[in-house]
Amino acid sequence: MNLELDGKAVLVAGASRGIGKAIALAFVREGARVAAVARGKDGLDALELDVKIVADVATQAGAAVAVDGAVAAFGGLDIVIANVGKSFARDAAQMDDDDLAKSLDMNLWTSARVAHLIEKTCGVQYHPGHAWRILRQLGWSCQRPTGRALERDEEKIRRWKRQRWPEIKKKPKKSGGPSSSSTKAD
Repeated sequence: MNLELDGKAVLVAGASRGIGKAIALAFVREGARVAAVARGKDGLDALELDVKIVADVATQAGAAVAVDGAVAAFGGLDIVIANVGKSFARDAAQMDDDDLAKSLDMNLWTSARVAHLIEKTCGVQYHPGHAWRILRQLGWSCQRPTGRALERDEEKIRRWKRQRWPEIKKKPKKSGGPSSSSTKAD
């Protein structure tokens, strides 16, 4: 498949394993120049790429190191894949406020963070709301994949739906008596 990515400069965060590694290698197969970023050096060393950057992009300083390194290597960036994520508890029901705050900070590239990155990289200031509007106009969305993961395990999904989903699914409230609605039958 030719996605017309020949020579495009791409930064892929979380590229040392899993989805990030698969994304980085897919861009390479399409002819893109890829800067792989990860928190640890070990996984990066296994990749056959020219640009490998050790940085924690969940922090502002780490994101700056990653972007600056890729821009220095390529002279600019065409595509940024912010593949980063971590859960600080086993599931949402077990998260306390601290877990939630850390998870949101790591897993969301807020419009404010994007606006800051645009200003730092391009020297143009945008209000965070305008940065989000620009991202939407460019086709960016809130983590809406266009295809299924290659590592998708249908049996594990069925088991989760059978066992776990009923435990966490919101239950309808029990009726407390007749309805006061004139349109609802009692």
